[in-house]
Amino acid sequence: MMTEQSDSENEGDIELLVVDSTNLQVRQRLRLDGLMSDDAFRVRSVAFDTARYQLAPNRTAFGLRVSLDGSSRANPFGETTLWLFSIEGDRLKPVLDNIVVRESRGEWDTVCAGEFSETTRTLSMVPSAKDTVADIVVTEKTTTSVNRVGTDNGCNSEDKTTIRKHRLRYDGSGYGVPKDLKRVD
Repeated sequence: MMTEQSDSENEGDIELLVVDSTNLQVRQRLRLDGLMSDDAFRVRSVAFDTARYQLAPNRTAFGLRVSLDGSSRANPFGETTLWLFSIEGDRLKPVLDNIVVRESRGEWDTVCAGEFSETTRTLSMVPSAKDTVADIVVTEKTTTSVNRVGTDNGCNSEDKTTIRKHRLRYDGSGYGVPKDLKRVD
């Protein structure tokens, strides 16, 4: 639902609809204000994530992924953000908001020297010890590459990979996402 489009920026919303496939009646709907808005970082794609996010017995969530790209060659940037939604009665409810599941960024001289990082996050549903709703374990893998011009004038790269885990718990209305895992607006 685009309200404004130009070469330099776009403004718009996304409206999610859950439709009964037998009679095409809208069962649930949810409008996500501003999700299609961009400027320096352009919306590259929007896609459903149909992985099996089993929140609880008889309660499954589906995802929406929004990918952004920057246009700078010297400072490349890209990210994919994930939201999860659950059907609860007659409404569609967001249960996970705005977690970055892929991010790449860098800064370099456009020839060789510079630093780049690539982060991917994978979500796994795990039983909760305290609640009937599952926890989400986020496994984060970050690879940082530093490029330097070598003595032979070749471009040498040194890579370092780290792996971290985060546990997100359901608080009765949704999963809290730590600020360092969220999209920066």
